[in-house]
Amino acid sequence: MPLTWTPWNFPSHVEVVPDDRNGLARTSYALVEQLRAVSDQRIVETNGNVGPAVGRQVLEILAMITGM
Repeated sequence: MPLTWTPWNFPSHVEVVPDDRNGLARTSYALVEQLRAVSDQRIVETNGNVGPAVGRQVLEILAMITGM
């Protein structure tokens, strides 16, 4: 899913604060409602990991959006 630096305060956006794990330069926001499929062949390298807390928030929002 894409990230933005603009805090829109939508319930489907998850704040991602920079740390050593995710490699972000500044606070970003995951736009969960814009999740898209990307071929694993297009992924050249992994730049970071958001960690379990942000991952859990993303999964909760996906469940809400999909009704699961």
